[in-house]
Amino acid sequence: MLELLPKYRDTEVKPPDDEHSTYMVDGVEHERVTSILDVISKPALVPWAAGIAADSFAESLTALLQVRSLSVNDLPGLRDMAAKAHNATRDNAASFGTRAHHAIEEYITSGVVPTDLALVPILNAFEAWRTKESLTIEYTERIVWNPEYKYGGTIDAVAYRDGKPIVIDFKTGSSIYKEAGLQVAAYAYGLRSTTGVPIEEAWVVNIPRKQPEKGTGFTTRKIPQPILGQNFTTFLAVLDVYKGMKRPVWVTRETKKG
Repeated sequence: MLELLPKYRDTEVKPPDDEHSTYMVDGVEHERVTSILDVISKPALVPWAAGIAADSFAESLTALLQVRSLSVNDLPGLRDMAAKAHNATRDNAASFGTRAHHAIEEYITSGVVPTDLALVPILNAFEAWRTKESLTIEYTERIVWNPEYKYGGTIDAVAYRDGKPIVIDFKTGSSIYKEAGLQVAAYAYGLRSTTGVPIEEAWVVNIPRKQPEKGTGFTTRKIPQPILGQNFTTFLAVLDVYKGMKRPVWVTRETKKG
């Protein structure tokens, strides 16, 4: 069991809510790990958003031409619809990811199978993955924080194999990006800082929404030491950039018009 160190057992920890966008640890703000990692450039998002916009424009134009001819006055509306299409796609994906995480948590803790049929393939893939890896999952949705570096996060699962704890994060997107390795490293060292237990391994498990027609699909990225420690060093560098970008980067002066 990963018990908190005596000095942290009475610590009050609150996750982000409508009042605070950060984790509050005894009233002190701890930045969210996911917010910190948002400063990393994600070049794949640009062609993805462009593709969504192009598809939206083509679909809207096709639908319009089925009922009447195109007018120049239609172009601004088609453009605005295409420009915003990626936001709806992103929000839908985020909503599905949240529902999938909750479904996995409930399934682990109480064996409940969701009534939402869209989530059943995710649960089937999760069970196939857990069976393959022969894991005993001890915790789900465990909040961790690092008192030294003032960050916090929520681990999807902590499992044991051969008596050693493994930090696990689930992803439901189409692939796993490198920053996920930094995310689980931050969680692992947050857990270590409050329990005193060294974490020798962390996993990122991708269970994509689009499962194969036959069987189940999942991908596991296992991050042992010393790579986990190297990833944490990189995370701290990103944390420095994140904090730096929140500070003033120049002296504000009024611009006088001549």
